Amino acid sequence: MPITSVVAADLPFNPAKPGLLAPASVYSFPVSPKEGTPHAMVRLHTEATEDFKDSSGRAYAPVEKISVVHEGTEYYLDYEYENVGIPGVEIADFDGDGFNDFRMLSNWGTGGSWYCYYRFEDGKFHRWSEPEDLGINGLPADGLISADNRSGPESISVFYRFKDGIFQKQRVESILLKSSIPEMADLKGDDFLTVRITEEWDGDRLLRRTLEPQYGPP
Repeated sequence: MPITSVVAADLPFNPAKPGLLAPASVYSFPVSPKEGTPHAMVRLHTEATEDFKDSSGRAYAPVEKISVVHEGTEYYLDYEYENVGIPGVEIADFDGDGFNDFRMLSNWGTGGSWYCYYRFEDGKFHRWSEPEDLGINGLPADGLISADNRSGPESISVFYRFKDGIFQKQRVESILLKSSIPEMADLKGDDFLTVRITEEWDGDRLLRRTLEPQYGPP
């Protein structure tokens, strides 16, 4: 069967308004690598399972594998998930090379969200481990992208710039409990409990570190 016929039979998936996916189905959405270039159809193949039900008792399934149809050929991409639910998909130029990439939500919780990344390079999408290993979950803004995490009253955001083929750390913004900061752990008094820390970095080199006590509620 021609690939175009297979894709035409897929169920539509809208990354801007995602929903739960039916078991044993294939959903697809287009990604244009660059304006004026042929778009690729990203196909989400769901597991044939009845193990997961929504509040109405309707079955839904996680994505088992991803394939891409582009310029008459189809290839597969690795995907792993930990949580099951609505598959969040975001399309953006995550490395700033002028070509769109995409990512798929694989895990989430009160502390943050984690993704599988797919970078467009050499005419194809490839699984991209670097932003996954760094825990990057922000979207590109002003040339930077962040890895944001939270644990109770503490939070940390690490900002990176993609430069010379890698993500290089530029800034770290965090709110930490005073007791967890070595140079403040022995301070007496309870007039402040948390500290805002701002660090400026040039890759692996720390340039500046500023600590500001926070006198409001944590």
